[in-house]
Amino acid sequence: MSVVTVLRKPSDSYLLVNGNILTLHEATACAAAVRVCHGQITELFLSPPKPKPHEPCIDLAGATVLPGLVDAHVHLAGLGQLARTADLTGLTSLEAVAACLRRASASLREGEWLIGRGWDQNLWSQPVFPTAAWLDQVVDTRPVYLERIDGHAAWVNATALQLAGIHRGTQDPPGGAFLRAPDSAPTGILIDTAMTFVQRLLPSPSDEELQSDLSRGLQACAQVGLTGVHEMGTTPAMFAALARLDERGELPLRVACYLLGEDAELEPLLLRGVQPSARLRIAGVKLYADGALGSRGAALEEPYADAPTQQGLWVTDPVTLRRRAQRLAGWGYPVAIHAIGDRAVTAALDAIAQASRPGLRHRVEHVQILNPHDLPRFVSLGVAASVQPQHWADDLPWVATRLGVTRMARAYPWRSLLAAGVRLACGSDAPVAAVSPWYGLCAALTRGRGRAFVAGGTGTGEQLSLTEALRGYTQGAAAACPGAATGMIAIGAPADFTVVQQDPYQTAPEWVPQTRVLASIVGGQASYVDAQAGGLSTSLPSSATNRPSA
Repeated sequence: MSVVTVLRKPSDSYLLVNGNILTLHEATACAAAVRVCHGQITELFLSPPKPKPHEPCIDLAGATVLPGLVDAHVHLAGLGQLARTADLTGLTSLEAVAACLRRASASLREGEWLIGRGWDQNLWSQPVFPTAAWLDQVVDTRPVYLERIDGHAAWVNATALQLAGIHRGTQDPPGGAFLRAPDSAPTGILIDTAMTFVQRLLPSPSDEELQSDLSRGLQACAQVGLTGVHEMGTTPAMFAALARLDERGELPLRVACYLLGEDAELEPLLLRGVQPSARLRIAGVKLYADGALGSRGAALEEPYADAPTQQGLWVTDPVTLRRRAQRLAGWGYPVAIHAIGDRAVTAALDAIAQASRPGLRHRVEHVQILNPHDLPRFVSLGVAASVQPQHWADDLPWVATRLGVTRMARAYPWRSLLAAGVRLACGSDAPVAAVSPWYGLCAALTRGRGRAFVAGGTGTGEQLSLTEALRGYTQGAAAACPGAATGMIAIGAPADFTVVQQDPYQTAPEWVPQTRVLASIVGGQASYVDAQAGGLSTSLPSSATNRPSA
């Protein structure tokens, strides 16, 4: 059995042999080999097969093959932008933040904006919101805009406040807030829609920058074993950039886009309709009900335990949310509604109930706090729950302070949703969390703390089994957003595979994040191959060549 160099023709077939092929299919849990032709799976073998004449065999050398993993909630441009902005992710002190900002500022021209993201006050010794006055001491008069890790708050300096016209008399906008000092002066923290006062002043990325951001984000996804993503917040400009990559054969993954914007902005694109390709399509529209727990913007039924006068806010009020969901469903598009707090989840389900149409797969994003009375509504309405297990792990050091003991029993309720019969789709929300699905899988298994992922960490019995978690990144993602991939290794399915060195079923949960990805294969062709992966690095067909139609 020879090893080929590169398969260039879409019609070429090949066999994957000598591996641990986990199908996630109930009828055939494991296979000894799989035949790929025209980018599709054409045969599965329970014992080593005899290859056809001149058919190449790719020796997996004992590696494990999984159905291609899909991230059901990612922000590609934001992930790619980390390379050209100040990345404050994971910094555990204001001193470290200051050092990062000084380095970033030194590389900028005079008057140019200093832009960054990723700060989290909960990681600092004093877990309180920072101020513009502190920034003024670090970065003199340069305008500064820094998004919080959750993307639902921004930290700006006095120059940015002045340029945006934000002062004591500026009223909080609907769906947002300016945090204020006792004398009503803005502190420099902008919550949710208040961020737009400064965002509209930021320089727009050029077409080249946007395309580069998206390319970097896509490659980061491929390198951790993803074969597809649900892009949650695609602007028309982003979709155009993705379409250009697709036309040039440079889209390494399957990308299902949920558009973001006001209806008037999206209407021309939605009503014109875009013929989906094998790798790019418009799947629906992203809407926002509330904000985030970390910035106390998530809409709760009861006040925050650490802020008894606050219950969060509506980024979109329930009446408008229902109206938009109905209009979009009338145009033939499902909605994906960001709803973190229990009050917001109820409002999201209310909106979806008004927008019910045959064939539309609506979904609720995050579902971090859930009132038990809403569980059966997910099922009766056919709504998928799109969850991000790593959020639990990252939020664990402080979330009990926000919610109190009683509500913690209803926090991040993955098993409750699954047990009720809800379709569960798993993702990362990158760059809010690390894009690697292996961190998310570990968090789902252990309910562990932070990136240390202590096995058997604090939890409420809501953890998942490995099979359940893997199905969240495969079949669950496919069910939440029907398309080309099925989430299984099965005859007739697209040849989308994630190839890893370790068998996750033989790996202790706390070591899952160290899983080594050997290859990501989309439609039978490799979008990523580990350079040290032996024969795989020279034998797998590359997505840089002609792509199959699957």
